[in-house]
Amino acid sequence: MKRITFFIVLLMVISCSSNVKFIQTDDNYELRAKPESAEIVITPNKLNLPHNPIGIIEVTLDKRARKLEFTRLMTEKAREIGADAVMMVKYDVDKDVYIDRYAKVVGKGPWRHRVFRTKRRVKVNKIATGIAVVFE
Repeated sequence: MKRITFFIVLLMVISCSSNVKFIQTDDNYELRAKPESAEIVITPNKLNLPHNPIGIIEVTLDKRARKLEFTRLMTEKAREIGADAVMMVKYDVDKDVYIDRYAKVVGKGPWRHRVFRTKRRVKVNKIATGIAVVFE
């Protein structure tokens, strides 16, 4: 029974795993984690406060993912690398797959797409990207 439970939990962890990448653009910045209590600002706009961009955070999840999941993963990654905020966050779908594989997309907004397949089933991902910054 314990083995079955272990394998079920292992499969859930593997299937729920995400792809969170950080691409560092400032070579002089030293990565250092922030404490759990530190507040991380996530915004779709450009910040008016003085800041230094340190890189880009990209989160890729499957098509069933919600904005809340993206925001949580982006916040965790920002805390891990020591960023104070993530600005200009954009949520989108993998457009190459949609353009290449689907005839028409019906729905309003990138989070409510209903897709009619014209070719074989392919994996479609949702992507969130943002610029990680530290305040001066």
